[in-house]
Formats: sequence, C-alpha cells, structure tokens
Amino acid sequence: MKIVVGFVVFFLLSFLGNQVVGPTRCSDGWASPSIGKQGACSHHGGVNRSPRSGVMILSILGGVLAATLVGNGQSKRKRRPQSGEGLSQNQRDVSPKCPICGSDMVLRVAKKGRYAGNKFFGCRQYPRCKGLINERNVPQ
Repeated sequence: MKIVVGFVVFFLLSFLGNQVVGPTRCSDGWASPSIGKQGACSHHGGVNRSPRSGVMILSILGGVLAATLVGNGQSKRKRRPQSGEGLSQNQRDVSPKCPICGSDMVLRVAKKGRYAGNKFFGCRQYPRCKGLINERNVPQ
C-alpha cells in the first residue's frame, strides 16, 4: 500500500508540476517548436532543463514522503481477544462478571496513580464499560 501511494503522489506531482512549468524553453526564454532536436537552441544558449529537473526532484521527494507518512500513520490494529480466549480453564472459571454490564472481567494491574502495582478486575468491554472489582473483593 505504501508503494502505491508513493507512486500515485509522484505521478500526480510530476503531472501538475509540468503543467505549471510549461513547455521546455531555450536558456534565454525563447520557445522553439523544435526543442530537443540538435541545434534548435544553439543560438539561444542551449536548452534550459532546470525547471523540469526541479519538478522531477520535488515529485520524487513528495512520493517518498507520502509513502513514509502512510507507513507511519497507519498503525496495525490489534485484534481484541474474545471472551475467554487466551485464558486457561481455571482463569475462565474464576473470572467474575462485571457488576455493570455482566461481561467477563479481565485481571489487570494498575500502572499509574496511588494504586499502581495493585491487581484488579476490569471489564472486558472497557472503555465502553468502566466496571471494576478489587482483586481482594472477588466473590468466590
């Protein structure tokens, strides 16, 4: 996907840049209908390819940048485990039901705040449901 986006941006910038720059001209600005054939701009200082080179460089940079941003911007979503998936039979049996919504609860460890390091059961439907049970208060 990243490569496709990069190529699309490259071709789009190249096309638009060439429309803005216009036709190739001689170095003194004279627009010859036969530019590219030998001697067409020899009396005018040669062919001026600078604008086209600039468009090409900017198109390449734009394509690379777009591909990079698409790659960094899209995080791979982790699939949430279904109820009871990944738990042993014993853990499924002791997992309490949420007092708010009735879903299974998951044993978690608080990472912040004054309860950091303490274990608790949090609702599997979090953040939709914020049901909590302290590990010590689990009904047996």
